[in-house]
Amino acid sequence: MLRKTEFKVNQFKSRNATVHGVFQEHVRSNPEKILLINNERQWTSRDIDQFSNRVASYFTDQVGLKPGDEVALFMKSCPEYIGIWLGLAKAGIVTALINTNQRMTPLVHSINTVNSKAVIFDAGLASGKNQYT
Repeated sequence: MLRKTEFKVNQFKSRNATVHGVFQEHVRSNPEKILLINNERQWTSRDIDQFSNRVASYFTDQVGLKPGDEVALFMKSCPEYIGIWLGLAKAGIVTALINTNQRMTPLVHSINTVNSKAVIFDAGLASGKNQYT
């Protein structure tokens, strides 16, 4: 299994493949394959692709972000996290993945270091009354 993974990674590197480009290939060949299961919902390749397209459209059309802009993503692990990350990548937006264990000064530093034009966050992390505080 490791050799097969190494082979695939080397193939992607040799053709300068992007994460969202590889994902698009996967969607074309396996649109109904279940990729993620969260609670009782199952997300297929097509579901994640459609969600990420809406994210890309929203952040370019409504928010006005452009390729090369930087955004901080501060969310717990969930299918939407992956869809947001892929959607931003499709739009050419650079995403800084911020560790959800960070608080106060380290969190501010992480967001400011990447020159974020926006911060996308899980509302539960904003309340200050979550399990990490």
